[in-house]
Amino acid sequence: MSHWRTLKKVDEFGLNFDEQIKTWKESLEHSHNLESAVRFIQSINNEELVPTSLVGPPIITTESVSDSQIANPSFQTESLHRKYGIDENILKEKLKAKGTVEGRFNEAIIDEVMDKLRNLCNSHASYEENLKYTQMKIELSHAPGYQLTGDNVDLYVKVKHMSSTNQNSSIHWFNINAVLNRVNNNQLNNNKPIMSFLKMENSQFLPSAQDNVNILQDFIPLVSRVLVTNISALQQFKKSVVWHIPHKYTNEMKQKSTQV
Repeated sequence: MSHWRTLKKVDEFGLNFDEQIKTWKESLEHSHNLESAVRFIQSINNEELVPTSLVGPPIITTESVSDSQIANPSFQTESLHRKYGIDENILKEKLKAKGTVEGRFNEAIIDEVMDKLRNLCNSHASYEENLKYTQMKIELSHAPGYQLTGDNVDLYVKVKHMSSTNQNSSIHWFNINAVLNRVNNNQLNNNKPIMSFLKMENSQFLPSAQDNVNILQDFIPLVSRVLVTNISALQQFKKSVVWHIPHKYTNEMKQKSTQV
C-alpha cells in the first residue's frame, strides 16, 4: 500500500470516531439541564405559583369534567394544581423566562420536568419532598463519567521525490482514549465546596496522628508483596499475601474497562 493510501486509510479510520462521546455528551447535558430546572423550581416561593384568582385551598371534586370546562383556560385539570394548588402555567412561564436568560430550558426540558413532577403526585409526600426526590432521580440517571488518557504521536514522513507540491510532512497527532468510570459517582454534590477556602486552616492540610497510623496500615500489604516477590525464602507465603485489597467497589473494579 502506498504512503498516500495509508494516510487516506488513517483518515477513514477517524470517521465518526467520536460519535459515542458526542452521544454521551448530549445525554449528560440533557440530564444536567433537567437538574438545573428542578433546582430553579426549588428556589421559587410556592406562594408565587398560586393562581391569583384562587381563594382558599384548591377544591378537589369527584364530579365529571365537561367539555366546556376543559375548553375553558381558567379551568385546570393538572394534578399539580389539584394536589398542591400550584398553577402549572405560572410555573412554566417562570421556567421559560429563566430559560430565555440562560438558554438551558427549552420546551422539551420544561415538559419533561413537568411530567416527572406529575408522576409523583400520587404519592403522599409533600411538594418539597417530591422536588427533592425528582432531583435525586435525575442525578442518579446522569450518564456515567469518563477518564481521558492520551499521548502525543509525532511523525516525520519523507517523500521519495520532492517537488513544490510534494513536500515532506511533519505530522503531530494526539491519541486519546476515553475510559468509562466503573463506579457511578453521580450522587456526589458538585454545587458547592465543603467549606470556604478562606476559612480553611493550614493545619487541615497536614497529616494528623491518625493519618500517620492509617498510612502505615496501608503500607503493610504493599510491602508484603515486595518481600514475597523479591526474597526467595519468603516466596512460599505468596498465597497468604493480599494482592487485591477488598473494598465496597471490588466487583465493579473487576470488570473489563470500556474504552472509546
